[in-house]
Amino acid sequence: MANKKKDFFKRISFLKIIQFIFMLLMGVLVLNIFYLASTGKHFISGKNIADYAKNNRSETTRTIKADRGSIYSYDGEPLIVDRIAYNVTAYINSNRKGTGGKVAYVDKPELASKVLKQYVGLDESAIYTRLTQSGWETTFKCYLNSVEVKQLTEELKVNEINGIEFEKTSSRSYMYKHFSSYLLGLVNTNDDDPRNVVRTGAFGIEANYNDYLKGTDGEIVYQADSSGHAIYGGVLSETPAENGSTIYLSLDSELQNMLETKLDEAMQKSNANKMWCGFMDAKTGRMLAMASRPDFDLTDRSSLENWTDLFLNYSYEVGSVVKPFVYLSAIDQGVYQGDETYASGKINVKKTGAVVNDWNQGRGWGMITYDEGLVRSSNTAIVNLIQDKINFDDYTQKLDALGFFKESQIDGFNVAGGVAAYKNTESPFDKVSLGFGQASTYSPMQILKAYSVFANGGRTVEPYFVDRIIDVNNEVSYTANARKYSEQIFSEQAIKHVNGLMSRVINDDIGTGKTYKMEGTELMGKTGTGQLYDASTGGYSRTQYTYTFAGCAPANDPQVVVFIGMEGKESYDNAGYLAEVVSAIMPQALKKLNPVIDGEQTQGQTQDLVMDSYVNQSVEFATRRLDELGVAYKVIGDGAVVKRQSVPLNTTVSKSSTIYLLTDAKKYTLPDFTGWSRKDVASYMQLFDISVYFNGVGHVKSQNIPKDTDMTEVNELTIELEN
Repeated sequence: MANKKKDFFKRISFLKIIQFIFMLLMGVLVLNIFYLASTGKHFISGKNIADYAKNNRSETTRTIKADRGSIYSYDGEPLIVDRIAYNVTAYINSNRKGTGGKVAYVDKPELASKVLKQYVGLDESAIYTRLTQSGWETTFKCYLNSVEVKQLTEELKVNEINGIEFEKTSSRSYMYKHFSSYLLGLVNTNDDDPRNVVRTGAFGIEANYNDYLKGTDGEIVYQADSSGHAIYGGVLSETPAENGSTIYLSLDSELQNMLETKLDEAMQKSNANKMWCGFMDAKTGRMLAMASRPDFDLTDRSSLENWTDLFLNYSYEVGSVVKPFVYLSAIDQGVYQGDETYASGKINVKKTGAVVNDWNQGRGWGMITYDEGLVRSSNTAIVNLIQDKINFDDYTQKLDALGFFKESQIDGFNVAGGVAAYKNTESPFDKVSLGFGQASTYSPMQILKAYSVFANGGRTVEPYFVDRIIDVNNEVSYTANARKYSEQIFSEQAIKHVNGLMSRVINDDIGTGKTYKMEGTELMGKTGTGQLYDASTGGYSRTQYTYTFAGCAPANDPQVVVFIGMEGKESYDNAGYLAEVVSAIMPQALKKLNPVIDGEQTQGQTQDLVMDSYVNQSVEFATRRLDELGVAYKVIGDGAVVKRQSVPLNTTVSKSSTIYLLTDAKKYTLPDFTGWSRKDVASYMQLFDISVYFNGVGHVKSQNIPKDTDMTEVNELTIELEN
């Protein structure tokens, strides 16, 4: 009995010891937890656990590429967009980890090869070889669209194929081959790896507004395994990308496309070496259309042989288009009498022995008035005014105020300044030849801007190319609404008188510009013919000339100013080829600025609205709202929800435009575009991120892919337009 009692007490003591030890350990653990929470250090070892965990946790980061901003025409037609596409990446190493024990590599390469072959453009055996090679991953650069990604994702899911992921990439897509190519410009792409691609504007709007267009990349931080590879599903943090802003140019898509076509026709007829043309809103400075030849194909980088935008950077001796500025100066100096007569034909340049002839081989027209001298484009009238009447220094100050002979910038574009020969010589001949456009040089943009004095009572208006910029939050971050006028250069009285003379240049039988006379629109302006300096001979060419026209319409209240010119062989027909371009586009430009509403011609009024966003709204709501606003629309697909719309949020559009709404349909087919406008086709296909190439002008005549073709089978579309 005594032994049993003794054993009992031994067991009690042992349990107490165990209990004491357990409580002691628990106390140390609790103390360590509180100590760790307050100091971040281990109680016993003294190590900083937070630093240890941070330094020993393996992470890897991937960039989320921002979409580069789009560039649109003034009227909302897409010109340059990012084509979002996806490449297929297959993870082929069995050591790739997935969260929750999920298989994160291609464990069914044979089945995966069968599924992938219809998407990646390789045969089954080639795909299988890549899926079973050594390494960590392999990427198939197949540039799938979103519809194809959706289809492939469903097939992978049905077949329980693991380890296949999609890498977002994009390419810069140019909607037109020729659309003021030098103005739009190109981007440089230094790598086509979807994770590392860096695109920076090389020149043009793409370069000048790169900071607006490029956006800000985001990133995803993944938990990584011991080898530094991302663990599938192990996302630690994500910072979304901020896409680039959208830029709307001043150019009208219809006018620009017409100008491109008409210049091509004129080049072909005249066999000219060079040609250039620009139309501008004479009141606001908004450039309506601008093009030059030669240029390059925006969709073919190899066609870029030189970097010269002729309208901005080519300076030459423009000829008689500068004569009106001599007349304006003479009137404002009080030394001009329009009905005063002088002897035309030939005149001696004082102190030189040189003789200046009128353009008809010096025959002249006898004794004529100075008014008639401008109408007939008489060189002798100019020599008389400069030698005997005007204050030359005051006249050249006016030329400086017009912006001649000095470089300038417009929206980041350099404009050539030209050379003033009279500044570098005391030659009386260089002084008088300044008045009829020889010896000194000018760029087309300078003349276009200078001619805006005839529309603004003696002041010039500053041209511009960028109309507005919409940021990623659909807020207007920039607008060119503020008109920028110069100081008063010439008096309104002088402008009125010379405007009348330039109207006679076009509309009188004796006018040198009667080739430019148009039905229904009274044009005013001045022609010019210039000699080309031949460096090989050190003198002027006897075979190559420049032909130029500058003018405004309508003559009684100028709204549009135009400058057009060409360089080529001597021919009386050249003026006719240039006139065909002007007469085709000027009436359309005037209609753009003065639309007809309810049968009446208005000035500066448009039925516009600011576009709302209907994305993720029901089709029923979107169409009801557009009906209330009186806007034409077309619904694409039989879905119930709007996924994309052709006109972005906060874009100003005319109520005469058609809005396209892309629904969440399961399938889309290509429509028959016959009879559609170029703009409508481009707007429609933009919703599918599919490039369209147009040939000709007018409405659609035919398309290279038949109607009802599944849109997933269309990579690009070629449209033939009526000529």
